[in-house]
Amino acid sequence: MFSDKRRGDIWWMVDTHRKPADTCLIRGDRPVIVVSSDSANQTGNTVTVVPMTSSPARLARGDGYCDNVLLLGYGEPSMALPRQVHGADRADLQQYLGHLTDADMRRLDAALQSALGL
Repeated sequence: MFSDKRRGDIWWMVDTHRKPADTCLIRGDRPVIVVSSDSANQTGNTVTVVPMTSSPARLARGDGYCDNVLLLGYGEPSMALPRQVHGADRADLQQYLGHLTDADMRRLDAALQSALGL
């Protein structure tokens, strides 16, 4: 029923729950990576995602800054931001953009483990 979202997928998320501009969380419409398990993605109305950014300031800090993961080959250079992992409404993930390579998913998994102390 809900199997259209898979772990490692990159989706364009429309932020329907905008927060005030002074929040430290990345907000707004943006690409996100689904990191919840495929079994979890088959049920419910939420998925767990890691936001991405192509902000030149964040990219200039380099790979590894605050556990961020530099991603190349998915359009413009981007950073995955594992410290900002959060739940998202399934309906907000509106356009499929691609899927991480196995190597990039392993790097993101390691960054999530570090960021979450697992």
